[in-house]
Parts: sequence; structure tokens; C-alpha cells
Amino acid sequence: MGKPFDDLLQLWRDTRAPQIAKLLEEFGGPLSTGPKLSPGRGAKALKAWSTLEAQGDPHHLARLLATLTSVSSGELRERLVALAQRDDPRVIAAFIGLIEEPPFVSGTSKPLWAVIFETLAGSGDPRAHEALAETARSPKLVNTPIFEWAAVESAKWA
Repeated sequence: MGKPFDDLLQLWRDTRAPQIAKLLEEFGGPLSTGPKLSPGRGAKALKAWSTLEAQGDPHHLARLLATLTSVSSGELRERLVALAQRDDPRVIAAFIGLIEEPPFVSGTSKPLWAVIFETLAGSGDPRAHEALAETARSPKLVNTPIFEWAAVESAKWA
């Protein structure tokens, strides 16, 4: 990926412009370096994901996001906590994607959703605030065990 990508990422960090975020999302995936991570819940897959994430390299982010939801809700929460530390619009887009296509909606998934809502609210990204405002109207969350709770919690952050 190199310097042009890094410069664009820094420009997004400085401006939070959705147009720049879109460019990073479009080009950050295809330019990602290294072999694909194996999806799954096994110890080998978890270690590979955690090792790659710990490097903090934005050039590997697309690989991490590609296997984000192939795990349990508890492990997904741990992954989201780690990714929430990154100042990258692709993380914000992934978190918004979780609202649009919720992987878990049981009452026990509230801690996972709390990480999503808090991260989006603190991101400074205008797309995140729109997503939080839309959560209460999400057809994928209506009539689920967490719907009422998610509607109230997301409204706090919107």
C-alpha cells in the first residue's frame, strides 16, 4: 500500500471526511498484504488473528475485518475492543456493518453492542452518528431480544 495510502489515512484522521473514508474503504481491501486469515473459532485461527492485530499495521486491516464475525459473540467483543483502538474509517464502516447485519441479537450480546455504540459515538465520523440514529429503526434488530435495549443505548450516543 505504502505512502499514498498512509497519507490518505492521515488526511482522514485530520478531517473525518466521508469521501476520504470511502476511498480508503475501496482501496484498503484490495491493497491489503499477506495471506488470508483462516476464519473460525479454533485456537490456531484465534492466535493468527490476535498476532496480526497486535502488529497494528493498517495495511493488514482488511484481512482482520474479513474474518471478524466468524467467531462467538464473546470473542467478537474482544476483537471489537482491540479494533476500537484503531483510528481508521474501515473500522467504523465494519462497526456500522454490524448494525446493518447483526451477527448476534441475544440478550447476552449486550456487551458486544456496548462496544459498537461507544466506539461509533467517539469516532467523530459523521457516518457513525447517522448509523447510531438509525439503529432504533433497523429492520434487522426489530423483534429481537436486544431491540429495546439497543434503541435506548444507541440513542444515548447519537
